[in-house]
Amino acid sequence: MNFFESLGSITSYLTTSVYAEEEVEATEVEESVEAVSEADEVEAAEEEEEDDEEPEDQKIKISEECEKTAACSALKAKVDSCVQRREGGSTESCAEEFYHFIESVDHCAAGSLFSKLV
Repeated sequence: MNFFESLGSITSYLTTSVYAEEEVEATEVEESVEAVSEADEVEAAEEEEEDDEEPEDQKIKISEECEKTAACSALKAKVDSCVQRREGGSTESCAEEFYHFIESVDHCAAGSLFSKLV
């Protein structure tokens, strides 16, 4: 008896054959698939409810208030005029004006933002 034949006899000794006593009906399979899909739908609905419970971002409100201040509105006017020039055909980049505007809004919002964080 060579090595492979001995492996065959060992594996046949260690493994057992399993025979199904009854055939599974297609309706049983469909019912189990439906149950799983219903469970997935319930789980997805619960996740959506959790998303609805997230608090509103306070930075957005504070930034909108800061945009109305004198310093920020002056920079906003510069950004708007740059955008109008670009729409008129200018190849100028408005990145610098926009950067200064956003920096001013963030600086204004920083003072009150951390006091409103939960």
